[in-house]
Amino acid sequence: MYLSKISNSEFGATIHEEEEEDQGIPSLAESKMLSREHALAKNQQQLRKSPQKIYREQYPDGSVYEGEVLNGAKHGTGRFWYVGGAHYEGQYHHGNMEGFGRLYYDENTLAYEGTWLADKFHGKGTVYNNNPSPCDEESDYTNFDNIGNFWVKYDGEFRDDLKHGTGVLYLSNGDKFVGVFVDDLAHGVSKYVFSNGKSFSGEWSKNQLVSIL
Repeated sequence: MYLSKISNSEFGATIHEEEEEDQGIPSLAESKMLSREHALAKNQQQLRKSPQKIYREQYPDGSVYEGEVLNGAKHGTGRFWYVGGAHYEGQYHHGNMEGFGRLYYDENTLAYEGTWLADKFHGKGTVYNNNPSPCDEESDYTNFDNIGNFWVKYDGEFRDDLKHGTGVLYLSNGDKFVGVFVDDLAHGVSKYVFSNGKSFSGEWSKNQLVSIL
C-alpha cells in the first residue's frame, strides 16, 4: 500500500535539511533507531533545563515562527505558520521539530500529532487523511498497493516519516488493518478486521498477502 506521505515538504516548509541515509542490514538499522530514540529522550530532558526566550520572526516567503529560542535557533516550544495556512505547534530542539508536536492542515484540521525527530514523524503518532476517498465496497486486503486514498487515519509507530512498527490503519469503508509495517509497507503477521466485526489473521510481505493463518 502506498499512502501519500504527509510531511513538511507538503506544506512548503522553509526548513532545509540534509536527508539521512538509514539503510543497511536490519540489526544496524534497529540499533540506529534505538540510538536516535535515546537521543530524542535526552533532548527532551535538555529542553526542560535550557534557558530560552520568546521570539517572533517572519521569513521572506511569508512563513512565521513564534516561540522559544536558544542561541539563535528554535528551541523549546513554539509555533510555525506555513504559507497557505498550515501550521505546527510543539517542541523544537536546536532548530528542528523534535519531541511532541501537532501539524495542522489549516487552523483547526489535524494532519499529524505525535513525536518528531529531526523534522520527521518518528516514534508514536497519528496521521490523518484530510480528504479520504469514500468507499462502500470491500477493500483489496490482498494487495495494499491498491489502497490509494481510501484511508482515514493511521495510528501507530513511525520512523523517518514512514509507518514503521506496529499500528492500526483505518480505511474509508470501516475496515481496519491491525499489524506490522516496515518502511511504510504492510509486512509481517497481522490482522484484518472488517466493518462488521469479522476478522482474520494473515501474513503480509511488502504489502502483499502471502498466507492466511
